[in-house]
Amino acid sequence: MADDGKGTDAGTDDTAEEAQERATRTADARYKPLVVRSEAAAAFIGAKAEVFDKDGEADPKKLARLLRLVNLAEVEVTDDGTITGLADQVASIKTDYPELFAGPKSPPRPKADGSDRKPESTRPKTSAAALAAQLGGG
Repeated sequence: MADDGKGTDAGTDDTAEEAQERATRTADARYKPLVVRSEAAAAFIGAKAEVFDKDGEADPKKLARLLRLVNLAEVEVTDDGTITGLADQVASIKTDYPELFAGPKSPPRPKADGSDRKPESTRPKTSAAALAAQLGGG
C-alpha cells in the first residue's frame, strides 16, 4: 500500500475499528449479565417478590430462581446505562408466577373448636363482682 503522507493506512483503520468492535462485544458479554441481574434483583424486590427469609435477609436461592427466568437477550443496556426491556419481563414473570410474589394477605381464619363447650360468659360470676363492675371498680 502506498503511503499518502499522513501516516495512516486504510488497512490499519479497518483492523482498529474491528478491534474496537470486538472489545465492545467482549465488554458487553462480560458485564451486561452482571448489570442486568443487579437491576433485575432490584426490580423483583420492588415488585414485592418473596425473596426474603424469616430474618428479613434476601435468600439467594429464591432470588436466583427468579433471575433464571429473565431472558438476557431481550434486555438492552444502552451506552448511558439505561436498561430497556427488563420492566416488561418482570411484569410478565409476576403474571406468570404469582406464587413467587407477595399478594394481598387474607385475614387469618378463626380456629375451629370442635368441643361441645359453650363460650365463657362475660357476666360476672358473683354478686360482689357484679356490684364492683357497676361501681367502676372493675
